[in-house]
Amino acid sequence: MIYSKKEGFRCVGDVVVYDEKGREFYSFYPSQRVFYFNLPKGQYRIEGDVKKLGGFLPFYRKIKLPILDKPRQPNNYKVIYEEGKGLGMIDHGKRIIYLSHTLKKNRAKKDFVLAHENGHRFYNSEAKCDIFAIHAMLKNGYNASQILAASDGLTRGNERQKLVFNTLLENFKN
Repeated sequence: MIYSKKEGFRCVGDVVVYDEKGREFYSFYPSQRVFYFNLPKGQYRIEGDVKKLGGFLPFYRKIKLPILDKPRQPNNYKVIYEEGKGLGMIDHGKRIIYLSHTLKKNRAKKDFVLAHENGHRFYNSEAKCDIFAIHAMLKNGYNASQILAASDGLTRGNERQKLVFNTLLENFKN
């Protein structure tokens, strides 16, 4: 099924979601429990007792972004897949964001790194760019568990992973 916008779902029991290339995108195995989740726009095959709710579920408050460290940069950066520049790198002079080819295998990780690198248009610190990436991913329909999984292994150091977790926890709507 193709979803042209972020969507909310209700599920009873286990669910597995596959992306357009047949790779597992999201899964949850609560047995018979009812739960709710969101998916960003895209093409998916969903296995499980799932019902589309007709809208996005706002589980999180809008994350307050840090004060900008630098003037806004233009939005027209080109994305190029190239090795040797880490998982992601931004070149402001050339207006290019470089991403590793390995990110093509995992859409959520690619989206996190791309959002993080876009954050460098406004921020100097890695922590502020991580918050920018969380904000962007929630805005695009990702769940907290999807964001945590996407950032795992990308945010070098335990402190940055704690930041991702705590930012999501602090902004969860009770």
